[in-house]
Amino acid sequence: MLHGRFIMNNGEISENNSTTPGSGGGVDVNGGTFTMNGGEISGTRGSFSSPGVIISGGASSTFTMNGGEIFGNTGSGVISSGSSGTFRMNNGTIFGADAGERSNNDFALALHPTNAFHGASSIRSTLGIAAANPLHITTTIRAVNGALYLSRREGNLAEQFAWLRNYSQSGGEYIIELSADEEIFPVESGDIVANLPWGRNNLTIRLRGAGAMRNISVVGDGTGLFRVHSGVTLVLDQNITLHGEAINSRPLIEVSSGGTLIMTTGSRITGQTNRSTMEWGSGLDGGAVNVNLGGTFYMRGGTIFNNTAQNGGGVWNNGIFRISNGVIYGIDAAEGLRNTARGTGASLHNLRAAQRGTFDAAGIFTSLGDLNTTDLTIRVVNGNFQ
Repeated sequence: MLHGRFIMNNGEISENNSTTPGSGGGVDVNGGTFTMNGGEISGTRGSFSSPGVIISGGASSTFTMNGGEIFGNTGSGVISSGSSGTFRMNNGTIFGADAGERSNNDFALALHPTNAFHGASSIRSTLGIAAANPLHITTTIRAVNGALYLSRREGNLAEQFAWLRNYSQSGGEYIIELSADEEIFPVESGDIVANLPWGRNNLTIRLRGAGAMRNISVVGDGTGLFRVHSGVTLVLDQNITLHGEAINSRPLIEVSSGGTLIMTTGSRITGQTNRSTMEWGSGLDGGAVNVNLGGTFYMRGGTIFNNTAQNGGGVWNNGIFRISNGVIYGIDAAEGLRNTARGTGASLHNLRAAQRGTFDAAGIFTSLGDLNTTDLTIRVVNGNFQ
């Protein structure tokens, strides 16, 4: 495709052969613009430089991937042969060496150091490759509405969080989708639970389970699981349960000033006993969640149950807590469900701003009433008590 425009909405480009290095077996973007909205590019046969898509024509060459799949090419999925050009990935999948029969043999993606790689979160450094180095990604890359799904290339959940701490970018959205239960040993930095990144702005991390409820459990006593730092939003999405331990010295989740925690329908927090203020007289309150001054917790669904602390067995709030849907069990619930507190607030201990209400499509909250410290179950549906 020389100095032209090609839009692929559906269909298939497959079984093309090229033995000439620098010629794309599927699509050669040579000074033009290629937009892939759907369909597949697969089964090309050729050398490393003859992949599914090649960006070869300099600065005016642009490949935008809004959907579709690139797989099964004997060269690579997408490569560049020159020192300029742009690849944007908003939606779709480029399969890598981890994809079995659908894999691209050499790389999912191979770009020259000066090629631009854009997307809502899919910039070069998002994938942990320095700008001075070629961008060679061997494993599957999947993007949904600009959010980058982290592949299991590192082998376990702890290493995925380590990757996020090292390489995640401000303004990006990252999704970790679990296909099985996971255990994780918290990373300590002084007295801070440091599994999540810090020093970012407008960074979103989503945890969700694939196909069924998936559990993330703390391994080892004495600590919590996550601290949500300033500029970071942690979303507990569908089919995710966070499990604490019976002997611990912190809440399971701490929300720092400037941090945001969001629970959605199908998420759960359970099993954390915070003994710090109960037995030692110092430390943080809150069993499941502690919201610090300046922190925010939006509960749009989900369940908090079977947690214990001196105050705020379920939630201890000194920031902003807003609930539109969900359940925080209190002492009136059955054994195994009830949150408990030796002091006050088995379900909620509130020191500042806690409200029930509704969120509109833009995320704007409308309050339907304040919440106070209580030992009883809080059950809210569409902003109303049930």
